[in-house]
Amino acid sequence: MDSQDFDRELEVEFKGKLRSILLYLAAPLTLFFWVADSQMVPQLKWTTLVLRITSAGIVTVLALAAYHVRPLYNVYRYTLLSVFVVALPLQVTIVLSNDISMLYIGGIHTLGLAALIFFPMPQTYFLVGAAIIYWPLVYMLAKTSISSSSMGIAVYHSMHTLYVLIIAYSIKNIQQRLREREFIGRQRLTSEVQLRESLYRQVSRQVAHDIQSPISALKSVFKMADGLNRDLWKIVNSSVQRIEDIAVDIQNIAKREADELYQNRIEPLTQNNVGELLQTLVEEKRLEYSNEAIKIDFRSELKDGGKIVCQKSVFSRVVSNICNNAKEASKAGDTIQVNLRESTSGEQDREGGSKLIVIEIKDNGSGMPTEILKNIGKKGFSYNKPFGSGLGVHYAKEAIERWNGTLQIDSSLSKGTTVRILLRGES
Repeated sequence: MDSQDFDRELEVEFKGKLRSILLYLAAPLTLFFWVADSQMVPQLKWTTLVLRITSAGIVTVLALAAYHVRPLYNVYRYTLLSVFVVALPLQVTIVLSNDISMLYIGGIHTLGLAALIFFPMPQTYFLVGAAIIYWPLVYMLAKTSISSSSMGIAVYHSMHTLYVLIIAYSIKNIQQRLREREFIGRQRLTSEVQLRESLYRQVSRQVAHDIQSPISALKSVFKMADGLNRDLWKIVNSSVQRIEDIAVDIQNIAKREADELYQNRIEPLTQNNVGELLQTLVEEKRLEYSNEAIKIDFRSELKDGGKIVCQKSVFSRVVSNICNNAKEASKAGDTIQVNLRESTSGEQDREGGSKLIVIEIKDNGSGMPTEILKNIGKKGFSYNKPFGSGLGVHYAKEAIERWNGTLQIDSSLSKGTTVRILLRGES
């Protein structure tokens, strides 16, 4: 397989096999084959010994160097070189003696093919390795006269060679396809499991974070259950609806495909009146914060409330989380100000000249130092909250950018924080 990931996974295993077979099999057998060479061709006894010792030394060096070779195709080349080095002395004796009768019984072709078969080597390298091993047989067969006494043995060895090559090539094909299939299946399974686990963890944490505000509002309302008027019931209904929206999101996440999850297309985009959404949310928050003596006011400079394209329930959760952060930074008697206005000329210039709708959430609480402000919005980063998840602002930033908007945060220590949401208005 050409995949770089596949090569990286196999590299360590490949080098380990190469090192073992060269160091513990090829090098000793190289010396052992000298006995067979010297018996078959006595006049080459010392010459072949020198060649064998040299070959064994080279093979040992190749084995020790295998772990330091990169990239993987260079390891393939080293394997072919090692096969050639081991086979060369025997091949030289075949050519010089002009006889191929019993010399190949030493088993060099079996050793070479074993190295090629059991390594995850591309087919091209396998064929080149086989050619290196068998060229003396082809050469001598071409030279041998039809009446030669060794012709029968030559034909026998040739047929044996062809048989071994066919089997080896078939095994190689099957092995490579099985390894590819196993690798792809394992990677796919691992990716799917990791994705699901990650998404479930993230969704669970986000739900636990988001669901606190509507629950708090409900608790406050039910403490005042006697004689609930229509406005209070409207707030109750809005809180219950938000809880229901969160539950629907969980169901949708479980059903959507991974590509949709990555893009967070949980709820369809719709055109919404931002003024109405903010008014409803502020009324809910006013009731929720009443027990802590923190006020929240809403002021709109847009007569029609302004229209934006967003995910309605997600927008409510985003603004709710920002308001909650402002409340946590405030003290009793403070006021959180929520403003809805058109963008200034400076804001329009910074955002490419488009006319924008701006939502501002201001508090005069504890504020944040500059070094902390740089990290706000990063996933998992939480400031001044011992048990904070670091998801609220990160989630808000992702959602706003998904709506082609911008989230801006200005803060001064001990003076307060202003959060601006800039979104493109719809006519």
